[in-house]
Amino acid sequence: MMKSFFIALVTMSSSLVIAQQPTHSVSQTQYFQQKETAIQEALAAKPHLRMPDQKQPSDVMIISPEMRAKDFAKAFDYLKTKAPATKIGIKLLDKSTISDIVKIDVMPGGTLMIFTVSTVKGLKYQVVKTEHVDSIVHT
Repeated sequence: MMKSFFIALVTMSSSLVIAQQPTHSVSQTQYFQQKETAIQEALAAKPHLRMPDQKQPSDVMIISPEMRAKDFAKAFDYLKTKAPATKIGIKLLDKSTISDIVKIDVMPGGTLMIFTVSTVKGLKYQVVKTEHVDSIVHT
């Protein structure tokens, strides 16, 4: 009895597997052609969206943190030599300012900058992430 039940179960399950055929089949080529067409239609509808390989002017410029930090350090040195009587500070993105900077050191990776600040109690040091620096100010 158990053997006949098992054979009936196997026969029934195999017929179910055969019955599960896809209702709609699209080849890979057709799929990717449809996807490309959809992308092109979206780009035509919204011209501000562009693929990276298309030669369109961009408002985004990618700069490594190390190069940005070195630029800030060079700008600081430039202001220090051109206007030695003025006090130089750094304006941060949170609108705070580090003032009376004496020296800027850039860490090897360029992601951190160390500011040597002159205070009444002597030199103090402040470590800031490069991406938090907004601009250099002098007064």
